[in-house]
Amino acid sequence: MSDQPVCVILGASAKQTRPSNKAVRAYLKKGYRVIPVNHKVSEVEGIPTISTLDEITEPIDILCVYVNPGTAQRINLLLKIAALSPGITYFPPDQNFEDTINILNRSGINATQACSIVAAGHHPKEFTASPA
Repeated sequence: MSDQPVCVILGASAKQTRPSNKAVRAYLKKGYRVIPVNHKVSEVEGIPTISTLDEITEPIDILCVYVNPGTAQRINLLLKIAALSPGITYFPPDQNFEDTINILNRSGINATQACSIVAAGHHPKEFTASPA
């Protein structure tokens, strides 16, 4: 097993204009091993995706959640996040995840609403889409 830190991007998009794709690139640039989670695409930025959080069998340092607030509040997703016990879980700052974050924090999970790209030491504008 590697000493390389692990970042999971839940809802990772293959579209380079999406914040979740920019997060994949930001954490790769920072030296993380990135695990993109998306059941609709087979790879993101050349990295094979997994379909669900259930497929993760190793400790993770960072979980970046890019799903809508209604999906984030589903009890099965909250239980999966709690079971993974990431070092920190980021939710996007532009939507209302307050209830989800409060539930996770009360369960002992370090969750916050902040830009995960900025947390990686980058700015979203650094990551532009490649020409088609």
